[in-house]
Amino acid sequence: MKATASTLLLAAALAFWPTAARAGAPPIFPGEAPLELEEAEVSPRSTSVAFLMGFFPGMLVHGAGHFYAHDPEMGATLLGTEGAALVVFGIGWSSWRYGTKYAPYQSSNQKAAKGGANAMLIGGAIFAASWIADFAHAPIAAIEFNNRHKLPVRAGIGTLDGAPALYASMRF
Repeated sequence: MKATASTLLLAAALAFWPTAARAGAPPIFPGEAPLELEEAEVSPRSTSVAFLMGFFPGMLVHGAGHFYAHDPEMGATLLGTEGAALVVFGIGWSSWRYGTKYAPYQSSNQKAAKGGANAMLIGGAIFAASWIADFAHAPIAAIEFNNRHKLPVRAGIGTLDGAPALYASMRF
């Protein structure tokens, strides 16, 4: 058992070793040059796709629109809120369905059912609010990402050689 624990400790230490070699970090060894990163190429995020990602996949996995729009903090917050809402809803359903058998803090089955129904309502409201926040705010997060990286996207209808055509233009 000790060999397994020491192996896990060694693996964890090696997993976090490279985090000290960030760009601009002081050298770890004498004479070593700081790590320089090349500039990554980023593509613009569409507000329509951000909305749709927040609407449908976001119905099941809250924060999907924000993850698409490169806003992982808000995406993780919405995903955690969804999980908390499901826990509250599940506790409420258990109390409503099984009464005092799984909710011994209640004095009667009727009170347990009423408290369970209230918890289900609160859990459902939190679930709905976090889903709405995902698809309502994801397009704004996409716009913020595009502005932060100076990547505005313009789309429209124009003509190409005299024929109507759809176009999209981006500035880099």
